[in-house]
Amino acid sequence: MPELEAGAAYTIVDLAKETLNKQTIEIAEILVEKTPVARTAMVVEANSLNSHVYDTRATEPSGTMTAFNQGIPYEATQVDQDEESLAMCESLAAIDIRILRRSPNPYKTRANRERAFIAGLGKTFENYFILRDHLRSVSVQKV
Repeated sequence: MPELEAGAAYTIVDLAKETLNKQTIEIAEILVEKTPVARTAMVVEANSLNSHVYDTRATEPSGTMTAFNQGIPYEATQVDQDEESLAMCESLAAIDIRILRRSPNPYKTRANRERAFIAGLGKTFENYFILRDHLRSVSVQKV
């Protein structure tokens, strides 16, 4: 896969197109078609093997209302680092060989089953993504 531009944000389809692998592009397109989060979510390469460390703004300047001949106070911002663990949504697609043998087009039968399988995994990820984000915002509000 080509090197990603530093600081660039890609969608899952953008990244799949860079692989030049038809199967990867098809999987990405199914995910985008079936899961709204995959359609707009930006994908960033993790900066660690099992997690992604990123900066968050803990405080930001608020500014001060002043008048002529008054000083301006100094302000500083504070940056914290957060670490997000990486997760994988995995499963194995299986189909009984007897079904494929009786099918007039085994490749199409398998492709249709796999398409539904990929869509289901995408929805599982989407539900996790939304629920996890919701739980995080609730815990932040309690602080």
